[in-house]
Amino acid sequence: MTDSIALAEASIDRLLQRGTDRDQTGADLLSAGMFDVLLAEEQAFETAAALVKVAARHATDLPLSGPMMARWLADRAGLTGVPEVAGFALPGNPPTGWLERSDGRLVTAGYLQGVPDGPNGLVAVLPLDGAPWVVFIAKASGLGEAHDLAGQRHRSIVLDGLTIADGGAAPLPITASTPLVVAAFLTAAQLLGAMETCLTLSTRYAGERRQFGRPIAQFQAVQHLCARIAVGVATVRVAVTHAARALDRGGGVLEVAIAKSKASEIAEEIAAVAHQIHGAIGFTNEYPLGVFTRRLLSWRDEYGDETFWNGIVGTAAIRWSTQTWSHLVDAGPGTDDDLRAVLDNADLVP
Repeated sequence: MTDSIALAEASIDRLLQRGTDRDQTGADLLSAGMFDVLLAEEQAFETAAALVKVAARHATDLPLSGPMMARWLADRAGLTGVPEVAGFALPGNPPTGWLERSDGRLVTAGYLQGVPDGPNGLVAVLPLDGAPWVVFIAKASGLGEAHDLAGQRHRSIVLDGLTIADGGAAPLPITASTPLVVAAFLTAAQLLGAMETCLTLSTRYAGERRQFGRPIAQFQAVQHLCARIAVGVATVRVAVTHAARALDRGGGVLEVAIAKSKASEIAEEIAAVAHQIHGAIGFTNEYPLGVFTRRLLSWRDEYGDETFWNGIVGTAAIRWSTQTWSHLVDAGPGTDDDLRAVLDNADLVP
């Protein structure tokens, strides 16, 4: 990790340790430029991964990856009138929401489901005549709010008949699958942060909990369980770092597919093993483990679980035929293009 990324990670770590209220923490994150990291010219994705990971490690209720995505897409598309902190949404594939032209205006149609809480409106990627556009939706009626397994608020939004303001929509200036790839990458980084806290809590508890006159960490079976969590965390950390660096080089679709797949797969195992180490106390509201394991089980499905991303790579591998090994190992020319072509036709519920 470079000095600048380590400095940014340490900065947000100190900020979140203060324990201030939600509004003040959000203001601090905004003033520190945390929502603008994807706009950086160098190491943007590696820095973003570090910040999202730390936020997840602290179990903050403030959304970070969504506003990051919103700021990045609005800036790339040149949208105007977008607030500094907005939500982000994708319509899925096939899309549940879209844009239409009516009397010289752009209007929305359909709906968006499971949109993370965004009180200042949201930036969405919606199709118009088959091509993706970036739009800012200032206000929309909802179909009711719900909380996911992680306890975070989501709502479904009715899009029918909403007029997009001038400067609030533009063609997506990047490849159609890129928003999904970046969202999946940031979710993998979130999973890593929650996994790291599960490891910390598990090793600490194993050292403190005594049974038969000695800490349970001295029992070989418990040591084995802690080692399984540590290996899982290390695996995801390497995969996320590799994906971040590939994205910063202008590629990264294969690396993100692998990182999100491994993060989603390992998340379930780490949640189960951490609770096995803790026993009954891990399920109580007074102990923090459940907050992180519920987030692991919730985030593992967001923007594609391991089955989805393994299917993307597997479908591309069928096309590669005898060249599969070189594509997977070397990620040579055309690898990302082939994966993007598969993604464009893959079914995905947002």
